[in-house]
Amino acid sequence: MSHYYDKFGVKITREAWRELFQNFNYRIVGKDEATGVSTVWLGLDHRYDETVGHPLIFETLCQGEVLTDEMMRYSTLEQAEAGHAEMVRRVRAATPVPRRLLNSVRARGRKR
Repeated sequence: MSHYYDKFGVKITREAWRELFQNFNYRIVGKDEATGVSTVWLGLDHRYDETVGHPLIFETLCQGEVLTDEMMRYSTLEQAEAGHAEMVRRVRAATPVPRRLLNSVRARGRKR
């Protein structure tokens, strides 16, 4: 049986979920185009076993060049916001600096 929740973890009807899901701004928790990381409210419990843990109703997905298709799911809006920030940080830490930028920084350093 599927269970539906609003952004605050309150159980809602399928009809209420459908209406909220149509609101793009309601669904978006975070989006970082530079890293390809987005975090959204799903509203539908994505646990494999509904008897264990809290409903997983948020998802962070990385669709950039680094950590591609890495995904995390969360139970609360606070977890989702923190998870989004952490995924963005991880992608930025794993992204090599483009050679042209390194050369530019080195050239500026020599002029001083």
